[in-house]
Amino acid sequence: MLACLRLDSVQQEKVEDVLQHLREKSVRITETRRAVLSYLVKSQEHPSADVIYQDLKPAFPNMSLATVYNNLKVLIEEGFVSEIKVRNDTTTYFDFMGHDHLNLICESCGKIDDIDIEVPDVRAEARGKKWLRHYQVPNHCLWSLSRVPEEAIVSKPLFRGFFGIVCGKR
Repeated sequence: MLACLRLDSVQQEKVEDVLQHLREKSVRITETRRAVLSYLVKSQEHPSADVIYQDLKPAFPNMSLATVYNNLKVLIEEGFVSEIKVRNDTTTYFDFMGHDHLNLICESCGKIDDIDIEVPDVRAEARGKKWLRHYQVPNHCLWSLSRVPEEAIVSKPLFRGFFGIVCGKR
């Protein structure tokens, strides 16, 4: 197995929990499905499908990029992985949703980071608010960030009611 897929006990438990859920849904567990899932659980980044494919290809030379996408689709449909789209970037990035966190996206460079905070239940907040009925509330929230000089660090409201924080690295 690839060094990038060596999981610690907590990561391994997360993988097994997801695989058990998939088995209960009669989803076939293949070595490539296990590898894609393990890669995402282990990753501290938010990889694209192509990055996952390139990193796993040495261990799975017969695997195609389509196989990676098909596995990601199953994991997204079951709510274990989220898609992240960055403004002005055609690449889709992926994130294992194994813990409550927000994804922070720098509006300047597109860097994506996790922030481990208590995530508000946006769906619960939206219930009963007539003006919100036409919005689709995702399972996760994205915050956009702008990179500005350190001396200008402030909090500013962004579209859709999210608040962005600006960081000091440009």
